[in-house]
Parts: sequence; C-alpha cells; structure tokens
Amino acid sequence: MAAAGGEGAAERPASALVPVLAVLGSSAIWGLFWVPLRYFAAHGVSGLWSTLVIMGLPVLIIVPLAWWRGELKRQHALNLALIGFGGGVSLALYAAAIVYTDVVRAIVLFYLMPIWTALYGLVALGERVRPLRALAIALGLCGLWLLLGGATGWPMPQNRGDVFGLAAGIVFGITMAWIRRTPAVGVCANNAALYVIGFAFTLLLTILSPTEMARMPDAASLLAILPLALVVCWLLALPSNLALYWAARHISPVTTGMLMMSEVVVGTLSAALIIGTRMSPPEIAGAVLVLVAVVIDLASQRHR
Repeated sequence: MAAAGGEGAAERPASALVPVLAVLGSSAIWGLFWVPLRYFAAHGVSGLWSTLVIMGLPVLIIVPLAWWRGELKRQHALNLALIGFGGGVSLALYAAAIVYTDVVRAIVLFYLMPIWTALYGLVALGERVRPLRALAIALGLCGLWLLLGGATGWPMPQNRGDVFGLAAGIVFGITMAWIRRTPAVGVCANNAALYVIGFAFTLLLTILSPTEMARMPDAASLLAILPLALVVCWLLALPSNLALYWAARHISPVTTGMLMMSEVVVGTLSAALIIGTRMSPPEIAGAVLVLVAVVIDLASQRHR
C-alpha cells in the first residue's frame, strides 16, 4: 500500500509480480460477483438497488479509514474528484448496463477497455503500443468475442444499456491511466472518493428510473441480505478495489486492462462449475485466447 498520508512517490513493490497478482486476484473476486448478486435478487434486492448496497456499505469503512490515515488532503481534492468520478461512475454505468441490456453485451462492451487505455496511453501519456502489446490486445479481444458469443457478430451499441457499457469501459480505462499519474494521492482516499461518488451517481440513476423505483426493496429484504452484503462489501469488494488501485500505479494501464480480462474467464468458468453452465468449444477457445493474451502482454513488459 502507499505510505500513510499518501505523500511522495508511490513505493515500489518488492517484485514486479506483486501488482500483477493483485490485479488478477481482484479480477477473480469480481468475476464471482454474480453469485451474491443472484442471492440478493432472490431475496428482493435487484437491479441498481443491489449496486447501491455494494457502493454504500464500503463508505462506512473507507471514508473513516482514509481520514485516519491522513489521506484526505485539500491539495488532492481535484485529483480525488476526478479519480472518484471515473471509478465510481464507471462502476455505476456498468451496473446500469447489466440492468438495461443483455449481460453478455454489457460485459463485452466494457472489456473493450484495453483499446481505450492503449489509445489514451498513446495520446496523453506518450506510451508506445509495441507489436507484442498490439498482438495481445487483438488476441484478447478475439478471445472475449468468442467467449461471450462471437457467433452473433461483433457487439455494437443498440440501446442505452449498450451505451452505458461502452461508456463504463472508456471511463474506467482512462481512470486507471490517471491513477498512475497521481502517486501522491493515497489508495484509501482514492477508494473513498470512488465509493462516495459512485453511490451518489447510482442513487441519481435509480431515482431517475421509474423501473428501478418500482422495484424498491422493503426493509425485510434488505435485512435478509445484510449479513452476506457485509461480507461481500467489507471483506471482498473493498479489499479487491484497494489492491487494484494500488497495482494500477505500478503497471501500465493497458496491462491492467488486459489482466482484468481474466474476470470474464473466472465468471464463465465459475458459472459452469457452480450452476452447470456448459461451455461450447468456441467459448473454451475464447478463454484460452484471453489467457494467452495476458501472458503475451506480460512477456512484452519484460523486454521493454
């Protein structure tokens, strides 16, 4: 983690492998997030209301923690606002995409993220897109296309949910790149901003949606999911986001996006193992391509 107070340059990890493992671990956790969300929906808390729970509960811990660590500095207010807006809004948009369009389409459109991070890195950060990285991006996107239903054609936005999914990937990719440029801002402060702004944005989307307001859960439903929600939010979601935001300072935003593609593989495989979803040969090939793409991208880093 960054030093207490968040001042100075981000400390170097003991090994270059540490941030890679942090992103993979975080992605694995988020790849399993469909399990508690399914549980929440079964108990009457669905759609954006489940997102409000996931965004709201961490605020109770991360804001006091960031204040205690002295990371909520006035001079960092602008960077915190930008990072919080990017992370919080991208998560809210992603959740909205899942509500308003097909889940598969939402995931595919979100995970076009490496394209946007590569373009942003090229234009804003002056990073070169080396041949191996370009190959990794191409293989990864082809893998996602196969894994998530390539037979239906390349997904293009067709409704507001599709637009939300695409926008979420663009905003999140740029946010990951921006984090790497702001090492003085503490990781806890970053996440505090993310959850506060993300909760507010999700609440706004919920209030503006008649469909969401019509499915408002009652107190009994919220109490029923509270024990699991506390475990998911405080022991899984929050630590995984802290790890992701820390790791994003030590590796390229494109590499971060490539590694995060493993979330789709974890989600697909977990569904196959837990609820018996069958993977077709194209889906298996897609999962393999994603993993190969990640390996190629990591190998390209060793030869820079």
